Amino acid sequence: MSSRAPAARIIDARRACPSASGWFASAYNSDGFTADEAYGPPFPAAGRGALYISLVEANYGQIYADLWRRHWWWRAREGMVLATLRGHLNGARSRILDVGCGDGLFWDKLRAFGSVEGIEPDERLVSPDNPDRDLIEVNDFLDGRRREKVDLLLMLDVLEHIENEEAAVSRARDLLLPGGQFVLTVPAFNFLWSYHDVLNGHFRRYTKGRLARALEKSGFEVISMRYCFVWMLAPLLVRKLLFRKPPTGASAFTSVPPKLVNWILQRVSAFDCSASRVIPFPAGGSIIAVARLPEGAA
Repeated sequence: MSSRAPAARIIDARRACPSASGWFASAYNSDGFTADEAYGPPFPAAGRGALYISLVEANYGQIYADLWRRHWWWRAREGMVLATLRGHLNGARSRILDVGCGDGLFWDKLRAFGSVEGIEPDERLVSPDNPDRDLIEVNDFLDGRRREKVDLLLMLDVLEHIENEEAAVSRARDLLLPGGQFVLTVPAFNFLWSYHDVLNGHFRRYTKGRLARALEKSGFEVISMRYCFVWMLAPLLVRKLLFRKPPTGASAFTSVPPKLVNWILQRVSAFDCSASRVIPFPAGGSIIAVARLPEGAA
């Protein structure tokens, strides 16, 4: 067994659902998967070998782009990440690497903080006519060609999809300049683990303590870390209790909710994420963290 997940599994899964809501299911091959396996990582051996996300829709990239631009969860997370960057970069211009960047949908906002490049393993998400196509390396993160170091590395809802956590964090460290910052988001709490996590290729959910240990083991200093999407705790628990079995294998891409509902959920989530900056909530559906590579790091 490889020390990391296959590239298709890592990225297809990441596209399949937001970590806080999990409301974006996809087709899958469940040979060797049982309902019991959905309720706690690590994946059983049969699940590891047999469960793969299979997003074969021809317009997969367009669907994802539409969700990114309009769906409340993506809108709220983007606002939270931008506020975090404004709070930690202090106006400094940075060279930025966006890991799992898709088609660079976030880059128009990221360019306010510096120059941006990306790594994206799923070539279906990168438009050939994207004017930034040459800035995106289509490759697996752990095996990629990139060696140039950057000031800021983003990994938004990616780490949980990589089996070899230590290798992924170490790779991020190797791509940062001394003093560089690592901003990441991950899903929180294994007690929220459900079949959606299995379906979407997660290897783990996190607590602040576990994520801090993973970062510090690779030499990072944790600058800030907090739980967010706190209001999602109850819906996630309800989902786990009510949906005991995975759906049959049909693909079921989520749609953007009706305009008013989408607006309300976005505003609630935006308020939640803002409140988490000043209130140390003890739990939430996700974690956002900022870590720093010390100046003297080799």
